[in-house]
Amino acid sequence: MNDQLDDALAALAREPSDDALGGLEAGVWAVVKRRDTGVPGGLRWAAVTAALGIGMVAGGVSGAVDRRPAEMAAFDVHASLAPSSLLGGT
Repeated sequence: MNDQLDDALAALAREPSDDALGGLEAGVWAVVKRRDTGVPGGLRWAAVTAALGIGMVAGGVSGAVDRRPAEMAAFDVHASLAPSSLLGGT
């Protein structure tokens, strides 16, 4: 099986490539320039900063509100109600 795969890959490597990558970068930058929205840079940075600030505030608020123990806390090494703790272990 490996010999067939090796032979197929070797045959594929001998064939010429049908994709010319010479103008790929220029083509990509042409598409990027065409898709420019015309939004001024300052407004764009203000929107990014506002989104980042809202995300940080929302993440901080949701992290501060949710203080429930994890589902697997019963199996935690430091669980206060673990049998090893209740029977005099550390």
